[in-house]
Amino acid sequence: MLAIANMNATVTLYLADGTAYPLAQTRIPASGVAVINVNQALASAPANIAKHLSTFGSATLSYNWDWQGAVMATMSSLDTTRSLQYVYPFMAPESSSMSGTMTFQGLWWKPTPASHVFVVVSNSTAAVVNAAIALQDASGASRSTQQVSVPAHGAWRNSIHPPG
Repeated sequence: MLAIANMNATVTLYLADGTAYPLAQTRIPASGVAVINVNQALASAPANIAKHLSTFGSATLSYNWDWQGAVMATMSSLDTTRSLQYVYPFMAPESSSMSGTMTFQGLWWKPTPASHVFVVVSNSTAAVVNAAIALQDASGASRSTQQVSVPAHGAWRNSIHPPG
């Protein structure tokens, strides 16, 4: 959205255990688009990050500008074999300022041959967060509830199935 100048932005991937993997700074051209391939970034992760690799996590996009909204970002998860695409916008926290350093958060997952539907809870804070995951049927009746603890900047993932 910024038509007057180039801008630098940094994407940080957060692995499921909360490990931060800041990627190289990306130059976004004026009125332009920059694309970052998460699979390539994970494939070339340094050894200190590789031992924490996971198939899912969250991401942040940070940039510095005089107003919020100078950059818009989305995370796209593609399964071209099955013609599936999930596009999720990075969202600014409600407490973010209107100028200066901006940070947006989104999600990612690395498709595998055994990919399936699952629930992910992402924690963008610097402290452990406890949450309750509730599975409801079409009428809104509770089918199951599970308590989870999500590490700082980490994620919790699990398949939740209705009780037998």
